[in-house]
Amino acid sequence: MLVQPLYIVCELLVAAAVATPYSLRDNMISDLGAVSCTQIAYPAGPVEVCSPWNPLLNGAFIAFGLALIVGAVFLPRAWRPGRLGAAAAWCWVVAGASSIGTGLVPLDVDLELHSLVSLPVFLAQPVALLLHGLALRGRALGTWALVTAAVSLVGTIGLFAVTMLATWGGLFERVSLWPAYLWPGALGALALRRRETRA
Repeated sequence: MLVQPLYIVCELLVAAAVATPYSLRDNMISDLGAVSCTQIAYPAGPVEVCSPWNPLLNGAFIAFGLALIVGAVFLPRAWRPGRLGAAAAWCWVVAGASSIGTGLVPLDVDLELHSLVSLPVFLAQPVALLLHGLALRGRALGTWALVTAAVSLVGTIGLFAVTMLATWGGLFERVSLWPAYLWPGALGALALRRRETRA
């Protein structure tokens, strides 16, 4: 979980290298993972994609998805207490698996399958943050998780609301996903610090 924030750095690097016009506000993240220079038939209209650094993004989806699953499974019980904590960990596993699927099936290879495997992350991450926040209620990290869950949920709702529009989809997608990359990093750092202190 500690490494999750580095995903955002990978995404920005890939976005800086695209060979077609690209907007963090309007273009979807998955456009950066396209393995060919082509046109994607989105509901709002066709979009040109050409991402030379697509292996970095698709590799990041897979690597950070695996890291999230491992981190959630092996996170000490003190940081995922009770049933709520256990449910949160399983939601993180679902999010990680969805991320892996997203990297394995780029949108220009199979748009329908890509959409299917990437959808769970938009639901699992806000729920994971909410459950983790409730499990850690009374702690600063729990409060931060609840705030992050609210922000992520707003992003998810906004993303679904603008599906038929050619603008704002990229912004709402990032509002939905990026906070959920930052919070696990903080959790991992805090858990590691506590472990080192005890050692």
